[in-house]
Amino acid sequence: METWKTQFDFYLEKYNRLLKIFSANVLMRGGVVLINLFTGFVMRRELGEAQSGLYGLFISSLVLFATFLNFGFNGSAIYYAGKKPEKLHLYLTTCFIITAFSIIVIIVSLIGFGYYFQFQSDSLRIVFVLCYAIYSFSLIYRSFLLGLDQNLFMQQVDLATRLAYLIFIGVSYYLECISILSITIFMTLEYLVFTIVAHKKSLLNIWPLQWDMGFFKENILFNSKAYIAGILYMLLLKADQYFIKAFYNNHQVGVYGIGGTIVENLLMITGIICVMYLPKILANDNLIAVLDKSKKMLMLIVLISIGLAFVIYIMSPWLYLWYYKKHNPEGVNCLRILLIGFITLSIFIFNYNIYFSIRLKKSLLIILGLGVLLNLGLNFIYLPQHGIIASAWASSISYSLVAILSVIDLFYLKRRNFINKKLEFDAEQI
Repeated sequence: METWKTQFDFYLEKYNRLLKIFSANVLMRGGVVLINLFTGFVMRRELGEAQSGLYGLFISSLVLFATFLNFGFNGSAIYYAGKKPEKLHLYLTTCFIITAFSIIVIIVSLIGFGYYFQFQSDSLRIVFVLCYAIYSFSLIYRSFLLGLDQNLFMQQVDLATRLAYLIFIGVSYYLECISILSITIFMTLEYLVFTIVAHKKSLLNIWPLQWDMGFFKENILFNSKAYIAGILYMLLLKADQYFIKAFYNNHQVGVYGIGGTIVENLLMITGIICVMYLPKILANDNLIAVLDKSKKMLMLIVLISIGLAFVIYIMSPWLYLWYYKKHNPEGVNCLRILLIGFITLSIFIFNYNIYFSIRLKKSLLIILGLGVLLNLGLNFIYLPQHGIIASAWASSISYSLVAILSVIDLFYLKRRNFINKKLEFDAEQI
């Protein structure tokens, strides 16, 4: 008994800081998730399905444009922070110049192709441009802070801004003045506050702006696979909403969007596990050891995901009623089907991070490409006939495909190839 107590005290002291950081991250990220779920509930309850659908398309367009137009640069912050800190200023100002260029692209797109980017009003169109600009800058600094190992600080800022958003939604609800325009304006201010605070924390100057074409080309080549993977991943997650909009209307997007919103918030749990445990797992240079440890963590993610999915599955009729003040069997069924996708997507997100960390991006691109093609194909064939239920099944099936393929590729094919190469190397040494 004394030996066990000694070992317990040893490991408690050894991992005390990690446990404290993990607990803080879980509490703060959990707070953000709860605030997002509650404010989403209040907002959608007041806006209704059609307006909620428009809001969902606004957010999806924001994310998709940011992914398409940043050329994958945001993913390099960790590399420069750890390997080439002397180039951080050049990297930062290059990102700002790229963002300025992307803002021009957005403005031209909204003016020249306004028919395809329909908003309710010119005011909302202007807010979209402003929101995109500030959101893009906030993403730059978010990647910077992650590279500088300031994840805990980001969680604190996110929780503080989300608390302010909670108060804003509460006041707007009391005054009965909740609208998409007011919400998106506040969201823009929220991104602005994060950008300012993160800029001060990063201790990096923006001016003078620097542009080096050689540096730009180097990063384009360095980020090309990550960039394509990011685009494919966002298409996998968001393309279904645009198909529903194309074949139906904002109302159906709103009915379907509840499931997507709940699943995205639940996926933050997987994100916490990845951020906290993957660096420790990947510290080992031996691929077999990395994969063996990852298997154990993957089982934990699966169990947590199944538990969360079960709870939401039982509560889904009440959740939809709470959101929209009415019953809708179609919306409830979509949510329940997407919960299957939540479990498998949790697996894939964990594997996605491993792929990037050990630089196996070619396999990841093939898997993501197959998942996106399947998702788009199923939506195109079955959505017109079977409605939004078809989109829910298309998403869950494609999520399951990429999860299964990534598990087979990482834990069987890559593992076997590594063992064979090691045996061949050992034989040559003999």
